[in-house]
Amino acid sequence: SINVSLRPSFDAPTPGAGSLFCLQPALGQSHAGLILASDPDPTDIVQITSVSGGPASFTLGASLPSIAGNPTTISYNFQPSASDWGQYTITATARDSYNEVSSRSWKYIVNDPPTFTSTPVTSVVAGTFYSYTVTTADLNIPQGDVVSFHHAHRPSWLNFTDNGNGTATLSGTPTIANAGMHPVEIHIEDLLNHIDGSHCGQAHQMFMIEVIPCNIQLSLTGTDLLCHGDNSGAISVNLQ
Repeated sequence: SINVSLRPSFDAPTPGAGSLFCLQPALGQSHAGLILASDPDPTDIVQITSVSGGPASFTLGASLPSIAGNPTTISYNFQPSASDWGQYTITATARDSYNEVSSRSWKYIVNDPPTFTSTPVTSVVAGTFYSYTVTTADLNIPQGDVVSFHHAHRPSWLNFTDNGNGTATLSGTPTIANAGMHPVEIHIEDLLNHIDGSHCGQAHQMFMIEVIPCNIQLSLTGTDLLCHGDNSGAISVNLQ
């Protein structure tokens, strides 16, 4: 007789092959679920024999191998802390009674994105110097993360200088021709932002700068004025 064996497979709710999950420890984010493996041959049995690639905070609900069956399952829970900062590829392996093996892998990025810690300067008088020092922070700097400025959308009269230390400077002198409202958008990112196109580590600061065409201050000083007001004592002064 000829025995035909079919490889085991991973089915929902197992994370899809190549799935990517972003978890922020500072927000208490976690990821829990069930790994399910089966075999197209209803007479076969399957066991999940290994689940690898995670840190100590990635835990299983039971010991391996899983209980033999068709299907067979095992639960998992990932509750990362700041010390788990980085990227992880989890790989689950299932084996059937014919010793045929299948694997399923998915990914995690554990990262708290950078933040802005400065408040924008939102107005300037035409012909005067504008300056705004942009400051940032990142909770994962102790683990080796770095904040960088990705790009900045700004008006042509405004210069952008990356100071190379997580700060930047916007500066410039607008003219009367620049009077009005000008949108500014600054993008920052950390080291893990572009892994697998995740964008798990970025932030944006958007604001408007008003260029005021002029700043006129009038003052009137009167000396030895004789004013006859109405019964309330009020008077009116017209400047032309």
